[in-house]
Amino acid sequence: MTHYGQAKVLLGAHGAGMANTLFMPAGGYHIECFSSNYKNECNRELAGVAGHSYTPLVTPPHRHSPTDCPFVDLEHLERVLKRVCTIL
Repeated sequence: MTHYGQAKVLLGAHGAGMANTLFMPAGGYHIECFSSNYKNECNRELAGVAGHSYTPLVTPPHRHSPTDCPFVDLEHLERVLKRVCTIL
């Protein structure tokens, strides 16, 4: 939990681990990746409660499973990270 307590940005695929946003200092940035086949707003709400900005990285659906780890568009991710860097 020490690392989360020092983090300014949390980036990851949708899942229970994203709840660790609650241990980050307020004012952080929460970036969540998930497939357009599966969208769940719970981590957006957690980020808001913790005082963080939130950005979803929604990716196109793929053939495997609706809940498989998404394929991230690296150009989109780069744009998001550049925007975050100007904010923080």
